[in-house]
Amino acid sequence: MTKLSIKSAAMAALMLAAAPAAFACACCAVPGVWGEVRSTMSEYETSVVGEMSFANGAIESPGLETPVSTGAAKFAGKTLTFKGAGGETLTFTASGKLTHFRSDISFITITDPQQALASPELYHEWRLEGTMTSAGMAGVSARKQKATLILKGTGNLCLEAPNFRTWTLKPKSPTNEFAAFGTIESK
Repeated sequence: MTKLSIKSAAMAALMLAAAPAAFACACCAVPGVWGEVRSTMSEYETSVVGEMSFANGAIESPGLETPVSTGAAKFAGKTLTFKGAGGETLTFTASGKLTHFRSDISFITITDPQQALASPELYHEWRLEGTMTSAGMAGVSARKQKATLILKGTGNLCLEAPNFRTWTLKPKSPTNEFAAFGTIESK
């Protein structure tokens, strides 16, 4: 064997010996993770969203003296419809486009630096693009408009429905200051 092939073999042996420890957790993130990816929703992401129940939320809008209750909702296919107590509705229809934002928040949530390096915690947003309409929901325009449903939570790289805790629905109009928001429950 040549010196180069001995060094290569030794380097390969060291890498293989370290591999189980380095790649033992497929769901673990590395410290400092930050990123944003735009894609079409996968079957898995669609199933995760389908497991979520959107608890009774609130609508805040200029001109409303108090927040308006949205009622609870659950996705039926690509459509999420909130029904108020008086029969009014707020409907979001997903287009299938998703932006996934994630960032290491260990510097906030974990006080032990060694633990933060070993297993960072991530903040996640799934931003679903689509349209929204309203029928009688106070503070919301009845016209169909582009909107984003933002699902927010924490976890590691492998997300499941229980990782998501809150939601926000925002129209894309720069002049509409409406926002609906609430909590997420999972099966």
